[in-house]
Amino acid sequence: MDKTIVLPFVSFALIAAAAVGAAAAWNLLPQRVGGLLRWGAIAASALAAAGLAIAIGVPWRGSLHLSWYGVCMLAAFLAGWLTMQRRCAAIGVDRQRQADIGILALLGGMLGARLMYLLERPGVIQADYTKGGLGQVVASALDIDGGGMVWYGGVALATAALWIYAKRVRLPRLALADTILPSLLLGLAIGRVGCFFNGCCFGQECHLPWAVPHVGGHGTVLVHPTQLYETAVCLILAVGLAWYWRRRRQDGAVTLLAIVGYAAWRFVNEFLRDHGPLVETPVLGLNLTTAQLISICLIAASVGVWAALRGRTGTEVPGSRYAKPAA
Repeated sequence: MDKTIVLPFVSFALIAAAAVGAAAAWNLLPQRVGGLLRWGAIAASALAAAGLAIAIGVPWRGSLHLSWYGVCMLAAFLAGWLTMQRRCAAIGVDRQRQADIGILALLGGMLGARLMYLLERPGVIQADYTKGGLGQVVASALDIDGGGMVWYGGVALATAALWIYAKRVRLPRLALADTILPSLLLGLAIGRVGCFFNGCCFGQECHLPWAVPHVGGHGTVLVHPTQLYETAVCLILAVGLAWYWRRRRQDGAVTLLAIVGYAAWRFVNEFLRDHGPLVETPVLGLNLTTAQLISICLIAASVGVWAALRGRTGTEVPGSRYAKPAA
């Protein structure tokens, strides 16, 4: 179990609100606006977002959680961002755009992961609203430092933000997705180590030689180290996809392989995880988790998209060993 040091600090929810405001200004301001005027507008947007958060009841005082979970989350982001840079350069994305992509991915990923965690637990939202109204709900949603994240939610919001951004600045969206996915899975592999230290996302009770102790409501029991299972699988996927990226014959191929590979693994791993009091959804007589339903939808959608993309020919594939897809 991770030992967390808690220190008095500015509310992380308030920091997150200011960061969202700054990111919005950074990406919405026209490129011709530069220098002090640009930075002034970004600072004003951050202050306005923080002021709005305080106005609706978000507290300005909070605490900072120092833990191995946080260290692993930071390492996951840095590893993902650094390893995608060379691939981004190969498809014509300059350093300024790379920084924009990193900011959007970080903010969208954290906020989306937190929001989906709360949406899967409506009782938590109701309790927050009863306790402190809308301000408490917003504070809870933005309290990313306190833990409670759902990976699929983070990917969904980050993907939507990056897709809109890439369209706005005219970046090749499928090629960009191909550059990001191997690094995203590398980040997830590192992040799951943080989950292991934190004691979250743990598995069901088992008595295999590699079972690990977990302290729960019924004392200490041996469980599947499902976090480390995912670390191993995501590392294999990340390395394999990074190798394949230089050998792809079509934009979108790496993305679709990554989605299908991870979704298939996540579907299986969900059977080993302990989901506590979460309500599962019966489908075709089976009790499936939200993550399993999403996995099924992703695999089905990927197969359909792959069938559509196979008909495309004659398109350049930047960064690949092959100038064009095979006929």
